[in-house]
Parts: sequence; structure tokens; C-alpha cells
Amino acid sequence: MMVFQLFKYFISLIYWNMQPVEKVKKMQLRKFKEVFEYAREHNPFYRDLYTKAGVMDLDIKTWEDVEKVPIVDKDEYRRIPLEQRLSEPYNPKKHYKHSTSGSSGNPLMIVYSKFVEYTGHVRVFYMLVKAAHYNPFQKIFMIARYEEDDKFAIEKDLSFIGKLQKWLHFFQREIVSIYRDPDYIIDRILEEKPKIIWATPSVMEIVANRLIVRDIKLNIPHLVFTSENVSEVQFRKFKEYVSPVVIDLFGANESPSISFDVNKSGKSWVYTNACLPEFINRTERNGKETGTLVITSLLNKVNPFIRYNLKDYGEILSTPDFPNKCIGPIIGRMDDILSFPDGRQFFHHQAHEMFMDFDKCLHFKFVQVDDGPITLQLICNPKYTEAEVYKEAMERWNHRFSQYELKVEFVDKFEINKRTGKYKNIEHIKTKK
Repeated sequence: MMVFQLFKYFISLIYWNMQPVEKVKKMQLRKFKEVFEYAREHNPFYRDLYTKAGVMDLDIKTWEDVEKVPIVDKDEYRRIPLEQRLSEPYNPKKHYKHSTSGSSGNPLMIVYSKFVEYTGHVRVFYMLVKAAHYNPFQKIFMIARYEEDDKFAIEKDLSFIGKLQKWLHFFQREIVSIYRDPDYIIDRILEEKPKIIWATPSVMEIVANRLIVRDIKLNIPHLVFTSENVSEVQFRKFKEYVSPVVIDLFGANESPSISFDVNKSGKSWVYTNACLPEFINRTERNGKETGTLVITSLLNKVNPFIRYNLKDYGEILSTPDFPNKCIGPIIGRMDDILSFPDGRQFFHHQAHEMFMDFDKCLHFKFVQVDDGPITLQLICNPKYTEAEVYKEAMERWNHRFSQYELKVEFVDKFEINKRTGKYKNIEHIKTKK
């Protein structure tokens, strides 16, 4: 049954994205009405929100009606207990939990049904076919937080995936851990000669810097990024030393896989049947009109996100298909890369892997001043003592980096980066000229 549902979703994804913008708007409006009515009937948080806002009886017929639905403030939403944010009780046999990275506030636990979780893989497959001319016989080289023999949840739960991988060699992927040495990663890429590399910009920057030292140009056909913004400097470096085609997948845990862009074209194509983007508080930034991104997940009814302010800034486009079918560049996460005394480097994806489920703290941040030791700053969860938090934090650090010194500080808050509207989870403070 799940296989059939996912295949049906894939066909729907193709159909929606082929339609002209006016038809897409009508379909999105119907889908918005569906998730809105489901949430106000089944979800305690939204029922209370909509009662207070006087929209419990609102009949969504036009986009003007959508604008009557209150926008959910991200910070206020985080203070609501998880059970009040769910439309049905959490069941580990039916649902998955994920934590956001906390880049614009404290990390948030999010729940999906298994079907909604798996649709993320379908959207990635669609992107790879459309942007990278992928076919299921091609192996994807992944530099990821997983260990090299790990299996994804979809591979464990859906036996047919394993059979396709084993018998037909479909959906093969080579995983190399983000904790591997850059030279090892480069040598594996040279050995495998993949058509597609899947990574994050920070880990690939470290690899690219090593490629420059070794005077190697990989020329891999396609390079796919997630999680972080790609700067102009990084983009030029990746194009020269790694791949002529750089694909950037934008998303959030509140709505995974929102859109994708190819070679920083300035236009990111929206998965129209998964997310409805809006832009509010329009203003000029660096000579360009921007707005704050508000999203509605058109899929997640278990833990709905309806007119939810992501607090990402995005460029406003003048094309008629904006924002229903495409959005402009998003100004999001731009963390730094820190260095250990022996030259080894530390970056966002490693920090997220180690501390994304660390519920004894409300938020964490790694800071390095000049060439000094790395400091882990923590906002303590009041349910635990600082001693308890410190002990587990050091256990997590020593599991990966026991050879390096780590200082721990407890703080009350973190400052938001004025350019991105987000916290830097990893920040290098330079005081020396």
C-alpha cells in the first residue's frame, strides 16, 4: 500500500509541476483549504489559535481568505508542548520525529507520518531526474553524517527498496562519513568516479580547498547541496574544482524539500504539491527587494505548519509564477568553519550530527576566537543541572573528538546574525588583523 501511495505521489508531483501557474494556484488553494480545515478540527494548537482569531468558521474560497488566517510566529510556536501541536497522539510505529537545527531559535521537535517522511525521498528523486538527468542505475556518492554501512529509514521499512538495490542495483549510494579525512574523501571520489556527489557546502569547501592544494579538478557531472547557503566564492570554487553543475536543494524540517535551483540561476523551483510559500514584510536589502518567508506544508497533517513564519529572508521575483511555482534566492544558514591546532577542521554538519538530539540543552553554539580553543556555548534546559548537561555534552564531544580540547560555557541567549536573521551555530571571531 505504501509503495502505491508513493508512486501516486510521484505522478502527482510531475502533474502539479507541469501545470501553468494559474492552475497551480487553484490546486494549492484547494489543498490549503483541506489542511486548514483538518487542523482546526483535530489540532489543539490550531483550534485554539483560530478560535481566538475568529476564523473557526472561515470558508477558504479565495487568496484573500487565506490572508485572514493568522500567521504562526516561530518563537511562540516553540513554547507550545509537542502534544498540543499534534493532530493525533505520537506513535513510534506510525510516525517519525526530527529536530530542527535551531538556527533561528531553540531547536524544535517535529513529527511526520511515515508517508510524509518518505515523500521527501520522492521529491529528491524528482529533482535528480529533472536537474541531473539521473537514472536509478547511477550510484550517488554521499558525504553524510551517516556511517558507511547505515541504511535509511525508507530502506529499512520498505522491503522492495532493498530488493531493488540488491537484485537490480537500483538506488545505489556510496556513503562516506563527514568525519573522514579530506584526502580519503578525494581518493574515494577518484576511485568511484560518480555522476553525482551529495554533500553540504561546508564539507565540500574543505574538500575543494584540499583539491586546490593537490592541484586536482574532479569534473564530476553534478554536485548536489543541502542544509546551507552556497556563497558566491564557494560557488566559483566548486565550479572550477568539483563540478560544472551545482544543484542547491532548499528546505526546512518544517517542510522538507521546498525548492531547488541549478547553478545559482536566481530562480528556485518549488515543489508545488508539497509547500505553499508566501513572502511578508517586504523591504529592500542590499539593493534588492526581499521578504520574510512564510510556508504552509500541504502534506503534514500530523504536525501541521500553516502560514508558519520560517524567518528566512528571500529575494522577491517579478515573474508571474512567483511564489507559487518559483522563489528567489534565500538568505539562510551561513556558518563558519573552525580549525583544530593540527589543521583539521570542524563544521556545521558535524555539530548537527553530534548535538541535534541533545535535549538537555535548549540550544548550542560553537565559537572560536582567532586560533584559540573551540568553546561550546549552551543554553541549559531548566529540567537539568549544569553538571548533568556538561557531562553529556563532553561525552558527545569525546565520542568524535576526544583528542581535542573543548571549553564549555553556559549562556542565557545567542545574538541573531543581522544579515541572515539566524543564529550562527558555528562562529569564528577574528580579532587579529
